[in-house]
Amino acid sequence: LYIKSKSVFPEVEKFIQISRDNYSLEMLNYHGRIKDSLTELKKGHPGHLESFSMTDADWPQFMRVNPLLNWSYKHIWQFLRSLNIPYCSLYDRGYTSLGSMNNTHPNPHLQYIDDRGILSYHPAHTLVNENSERHGRNT
Repeated sequence: LYIKSKSVFPEVEKFIQISRDNYSLEMLNYHGRIKDSLTELKKGHPGHLESFSMTDADWPQFMRVNPLLNWSYKHIWQFLRSLNIPYCSLYDRGYTSLGSMNNTHPNPHLQYIDDRGILSYHPAHTLVNENSERHGRNT
């Protein structure tokens, strides 16, 4: 399931396409808000799921399966990097939480001035305080 927002980073779009092709994934594509897209998904693809965690009562009813929910930010990056699992290139440029191009920028906690005096960003996996993960997102 891929729910595409109005202003998607080209790097995110490319990563999704590469992942789809590399893993031979069948992709269901929707555009717009998550809640509206899940409503359309439910209409077009009704299903019976086992219980883990249902969506909130005012949302279309879907089962959420979150195997990594209790993993920390550090655990996620250790897992990805130790197994050389591909991830979006924006994470190497200081982004730590991806939304749309309208509400996302590199995390200020990762910025530094390089040898040439240029403002740069360390990769996402170097973030020390995981509570700062979303500091690159506008609310």
